[in-house]
Amino acid sequence: MTAENITNRLTLDLKKFIWINTIVITTLASAIFLIYLDNPKLSALVLCMGILVGAANHFILFKFYRKRTETELNSTFERLHDELNFDELTNVYNRKAGSLRFREELERTTRTGEKLSIAMIDADNFKAINDTYGHLAGDEVLRVIASTIKSKLRTNDVLFRYGGEEFIIIMPNTSEHDASIPLERLREELYGQVIEFDDHRIQTSVSIGVTEVLNGREDESMLIGRADNALYKAKRTGKNKIVYHTATEGFNTASVMAN
Repeated sequence: MTAENITNRLTLDLKKFIWINTIVITTLASAIFLIYLDNPKLSALVLCMGILVGAANHFILFKFYRKRTETELNSTFERLHDELNFDELTNVYNRKAGSLRFREELERTTRTGEKLSIAMIDADNFKAINDTYGHLAGDEVLRVIASTIKSKLRTNDVLFRYGGEEFIIIMPNTSEHDASIPLERLREELYGQVIEFDDHRIQTSVSIGVTEVLNGREDESMLIGRADNALYKAKRTGKNKIVYHTATEGFNTASVMAN
């Protein structure tokens, strides 16, 4: 249900209640007025009391339905926000929201000159897991990997699902060297993890490609491209490892952290 539909429905409900309230109060006041018709002062007092009670009821109903409307609208906006910004399976930022945060961090880095690193993480042997245990098992593996990564993030780090079994961590104010310690801990944590699914025990590991901003002229695609190249090398040279990829004036260097 959209926010507009909720607003229209609650507005219609409010109008119905106001009309019902008006009819009931008016009928009651009129009946009492007729009963005490021979006493003008008393009948006038009763009529005034009826009007005041009706006005008070209007106010109470208005406050109640406004609060109810705000609550339902806030709930709807939160749900829509989650649907637009978070990956349904893993409950981390989706690619669109993650890319937006990435560009924001790049702009901030350009202004401040601070370091910025990104890590691209890929679940090893994911196709084999799907083929052997089924896609539901593959989904569970992705959920566990995402949850584990989230638990290891620092306060300012940003995680999003880039696509398929790939995730990206944006690491503000962090050089490749500074990123190496938390990333190695993450790799070890995931390698030591066994996921139980339908009486199966699934061993997981990840490969990680890392790069950092070298100057203020690099954009999102350049950095992701470098991280992806590093990730490819990690996968090609044995998996379950981290490759750091730096590009300076056309010269590429990569260091591999052994298992």
